[in-house]
Amino acid sequence: PKGNSAGRLAEEAGLKKYSVGKAHVSARHANMILTEDGASSSDVAALIEIMRSAVKACSGIELENEIVFLE
Repeated sequence: PKGNSAGRLAEEAGLKKYSVGKAHVSARHANMILTEDGASSSDVAALIEIMRSAVKACSGIELENEIVFLE
């Protein structure tokens, strides 16, 4: 978002280290999702949606995905 950083907004929403399955938000940068062996695309997609919802609830800002999901 203009004038704001998605990583800063995610950090303010308390998302650092938040995890779903084997995917988690980086402890260093809250706009980075890391995966462990065995992580599924469902883990990552669910984490992204939780992050978007948490940021909206905390700041009122709706984040947009910069990636395209293929099925």
